[in-house]
Amino acid sequence: MISMLASMGRMLWRFGKAQGIDVDASFRAAGLDPDLMGQGAGRYPHDALLQVWDSVLKATGSPAAGLEIATHFRMLDVQTLGVAFLSSSTLRTALRRLDRFERLITTAVDHQFAEDAAGVRFVLGELPVPGQLLRVFDDVRMAIVVLACRESVGSDVNPVSAAFPCPEPADTAPYYGLFRCPLQFGAVRAGLCFSPEDANRPITTANRELAQSADHVLQRALGRLGTDDVVGMARREIIESLSSGAPREEDVASVLRMSARTLQRRLADRGTSYTALLGEVRRELAEQYVRDPGVPVAEISYLLGFSEISAFTRAFKRWTGVPPGEYRLRAS
Repeated sequence: MISMLASMGRMLWRFGKAQGIDVDASFRAAGLDPDLMGQGAGRYPHDALLQVWDSVLKATGSPAAGLEIATHFRMLDVQTLGVAFLSSSTLRTALRRLDRFERLITTAVDHQFAEDAAGVRFVLGELPVPGQLLRVFDDVRMAIVVLACRESVGSDVNPVSAAFPCPEPADTAPYYGLFRCPLQFGAVRAGLCFSPEDANRPITTANRELAQSADHVLQRALGRLGTDDVVGMARREIIESLSSGAPREEDVASVLRMSARTLQRRLADRGTSYTALLGEVRRELAEQYVRDPGVPVAEISYLLGFSEISAFTRAFKRWTGVPPGEYRLRAS
């Protein structure tokens, strides 16, 4: 079942309250408890939450409602992910974290983070939303990313370009007023591009230790999203055990209350193996840590369970084709 982080409903709730709408009644009419928005990692079913959005939007009739709703978003609405975003070293690192942990916000999308000569591109995944709500949701998501970037590095940061799948609206002034860049309507996918200079801007609230701590919490939360998914469960246990050394397959199987043979079979059914999964987790974490210039290579080696820095360096070069130092220089 597709679900969304319940606390993401707060911005709609704040917007509705500002419009004089009984938003609590809209939530209850859809079978949702409004109090869940303030209860940790609570989640709402996607379809039920769409009913609330539809109800609130029908009561407003604003042509640029999506942009207005986004101004009611707060970074802590996405809880630990908001902390991780604001604790990142640069805007590039923050956007990578958003891309990596997007499923914690909603299990329905797959964003894409990419870099080329033009800059850093953040392309939004397609949402299973009815046509009449699609523009609003795309507007909200695009505006949230831009507003989050401005909160983290400064109000003067603007995208190089912004693309919207929906047709051009009759009044584009609110869009130019918020995004402050060239706009493309009728695009294949919604997305933003930031210049390399802006992507490298340091975040004013950067905190390496806090970001790393948040990453561990987020990784565990990702594992809990699919508790019936043996791959997700095994990944979670690997991540939680790495700093004590590379966990053995037998130990992970024991924590999951199954034999090593059963774990092997179930992973094989999913087209992977324990060795492949361990390498995959280590590589993902390694690339993230190496991109952060504030994390020493020796510390990364420890965090990923390598007994020696040389062993980590060899593994990293095997994964990426270059040693950690060179990879860090290219990413800066």
